[in-house]
Amino acid sequence: MPVKVQLKFIKISPTKVSPLISQLRNKLAKDSLDKLQFAPQKSAYLLVKLLKSGIAAAKAKDIDINKLIITNLTVSQGPRLKRYIAVSKGRALPIRHCYSHITLILDDKKEREIIKKKETKK
Repeated sequence: MPVKVQLKFIKISPTKVSPLISQLRNKLAKDSLDKLQFAPQKSAYLLVKLLKSGIAAAKAKDIDINKLIITNLTVSQGPRLKRYIAVSKGRALPIRHCYSHITLILDDKKEREIIKKKETKK
């Protein structure tokens, strides 16, 4: 049974989050959590927060935590805050504050293997 967790309206650009996300797909949740805790990026802290939330949700559904796999991890662009800064000669330059949404889906390893076997038989 999949567990879906989301972080919305995070004040970080999706391009800064996506390199870490590509390293975590289809990995065990516990291993990913260990890897992220030693990463220096700001996005690593946010992904640790999201992963811990997903693991807690899986515990509440009585799913074995040691077999959890990150089946889907995506980042999408949120709204942009547009501001202007005054510069010389009466001009103004735009400042865009980017926001993003991160979605995480965790699933049990055994269930995923059973589904794959059924798909290959068809």
